[in-house]
Amino acid sequence: MSDRPRTPSAAWWPLALAVGVVAAMVVLLAALALRQEHERRLAYAQGVTRNLALLIEAQLAGVLARADLRLVQMGAASAGDPGGWQAAHPTPAPGLTVRGPERDERGNWVMVLSRPSAQPGRPPVSLAIPVEQLGAVLDRVSLGTLGAATIRTTDLALVYRHPLPPGGLTQIGSREVSAGLRAAVTLAPEAGDFNAPTALDGIARLNAYQRVDGYPFYVLVGLPEQDFPRGWSRMDLAMIAVASVSLLATLLGGWLLHLGARRRIDLMQRRHAAIVESSTDAILSKTLDGVVTSWNRGAERIFGWTAQEMIGQPLRRVVPDDLLEQEQDIIQRLQQGEEITALETERLCRDGRRLPMSLTISPVRDAEGRIRGASTIARDISRQKALEAEIRALAFLDPLTQLPNRRLLRDRLLQAQQVSRRSGHWAAVIYLDLDGFKALNDTHGHDVGDLFLVEVARRLKAAVRETDTVARLGGDEFVVLCAELGAAQGAATEAVLAIEAKITHAVEAPWQLRDLHLAPRVSLGHRLFLGTDDDIDLVLRDADGRMYADKQRRRHGH
Repeated sequence: MSDRPRTPSAAWWPLALAVGVVAAMVVLLAALALRQEHERRLAYAQGVTRNLALLIEAQLAGVLARADLRLVQMGAASAGDPGGWQAAHPTPAPGLTVRGPERDERGNWVMVLSRPSAQPGRPPVSLAIPVEQLGAVLDRVSLGTLGAATIRTTDLALVYRHPLPPGGLTQIGSREVSAGLRAAVTLAPEAGDFNAPTALDGIARLNAYQRVDGYPFYVLVGLPEQDFPRGWSRMDLAMIAVASVSLLATLLGGWLLHLGARRRIDLMQRRHAAIVESSTDAILSKTLDGVVTSWNRGAERIFGWTAQEMIGQPLRRVVPDDLLEQEQDIIQRLQQGEEITALETERLCRDGRRLPMSLTISPVRDAEGRIRGASTIARDISRQKALEAEIRALAFLDPLTQLPNRRLLRDRLLQAQQVSRRSGHWAAVIYLDLDGFKALNDTHGHDVGDLFLVEVARRLKAAVRETDTVARLGGDEFVVLCAELGAAQGAATEAVLAIEAKITHAVEAPWQLRDLHLAPRVSLGHRLFLGTDDDIDLVLRDADGRMYADKQRRRHGH
């Protein structure tokens, strides 16, 4: 009796099932890896839009503060006190109202700022600001081909947009916004982000919004996702190539196993190695004891050590001493089978530089599923970190003197209040103003005025303690924040008076600027505080008022 021949389906269905399972796993892993890369890019894009919104908000706040200062000057002049502007505060004090957008008598769109007159019984003083003047801050930022930046009031009326929406200036005042923006502002009125098509042009963007500090406006920035690294990154291409080669090799190996499965597998491995070697990222592997087992050309370029110098050596060579505990924690997490993605840390180069890096670390298993080592992809993010630092400097430092600006001062004042509450020690702010600065600026030009302010900033920093904060609020107004003045109010008062005396001596010391012999004069006022009972704005206003009283006494010879 002869054996019954097996049908083709009986012979091939187990192999076909195995091929299908393997192919599905390869595609799924590639899809998951690409999704993680997409989410990383999206997070980066959202960070860029938030930083741009903060940058524009800081510039717009400066424009509004200067307009508010001019409004205070107009009020003082109308009350017969043209010198009263010296007491003006760049932060909008109670009484400022903003109306608009509306058309003026010439038909131009404006925002109207108003303040009560300094003279009782007189009508309020108003200042109309063309919306194009506010919108000029938007033109200074590069938004790409489809990006958009918008200024809206807090009730979401359109003030200005760059680029102008369809219909141009006829859309000014429109409250037509996306449901996404309304929902986001309702949940987080001060700042936030959302993804939605823009109501004015229908283009889908990644959006961030920021409330302008002290004024009833929002700044919105929207960037289309395609404006961020487009197409496939090298990592994406590497993942797709590995998945494609793996899938092709699996199919061919299944159908042509008897013709040369081993040759196909070897070819796949060579292609995979070529992809790894051509990557600009550092791709390396190590044992669980931290010994390097592979080191690609990207790692050679980034770290400076060759593969010959690193393979077989401990990886701790590239780990700073203060991050060794972090490395031990990574090993423990890998031993538990955990994958670590987008870990931001630092590593050492051969020349001793500490390089900021983003690490993705995966456990490597043997045929039985036991973890034998780890594979690491390390990406140099130094340029990204430098850009973030530059944006933070623009948002929190005065561009002329590089001193903290109003925004950073408020943050440090809040921290000082909290420390004072915990320690029971008094702290103080000293408000100071340079007498005669406007005359110097008007007579000799802004370049001389700028050099004068830079020198004053240097003298202030040299005169106060290292723990004190010197900030410039704008114009010729500076604030010194003094913490840890002692638990007794009397001793704290003596300490702050001693600091004021040092400031006065330092600033008023005569000096030569170009061909000018300068003998500056400074007016000061301070305000002590203990804990967090007083509002930050109240503390600053009290110090400002006492500084103004000091200026008046000096002016009248007392």
